[in-house]
Amino acid sequence: HLVAQHHQYLHFTEEDGLPSNFVYKAFQDSKDYIWFATDKGAVKYDGASFRIFNENDGLPFADVFDIVEDRENRIWVLGKGKLCYIYEDSVYVFKDKISGEMYGIDAKQASLTTAKNVYILSNTSALIIHSDSLFQYTFVSHSKGDSLQIFMKHPTLLKSSYYHQGKVS
Repeated sequence: HLVAQHHQYLHFTEEDGLPSNFVYKAFQDSKDYIWFATDKGAVKYDGASFRIFNENDGLPFADVFDIVEDRENRIWVLGKGKLCYIYEDSVYVFKDKISGEMYGIDAKQASLTTAKNVYILSNTSALIIHSDSLFQYTFVSHSKGDSLQIFMKHPTLLKSSYYHQGKVS
């Protein structure tokens, strides 16, 4: 004797509090919040209300293409070739110590993934965020006859030597 399970689905729109009906990605974090990557910011849903993170909160871009959580409960946000994270409802960015410019990546085909560390993959490089260190690997390709070999050059530690993370106030 089998009992069918009844699944409840929720459908959210701008009328419910989303900043946009255009959502790139949604996921549930380790604290059971639902996060949305939208064309008008990152959105955190607590089961009752939406908290929108956009340029007014220090997010350096409106279009959020990808969003993941790392092992330290930081929510990493990728958009317009820029990367930042949200932690305890504050936005943090990586900036060049000398120029003050936000660190950028070739993100035309970039995506975020996580398996304890955060990996940002693009056509030309990979960034790996391990704890509080940001490493950049550059892809190098060599043709040998009919095959193409792609490997990564020695990593560059970005954060400790050139970049710092700063909370956006």
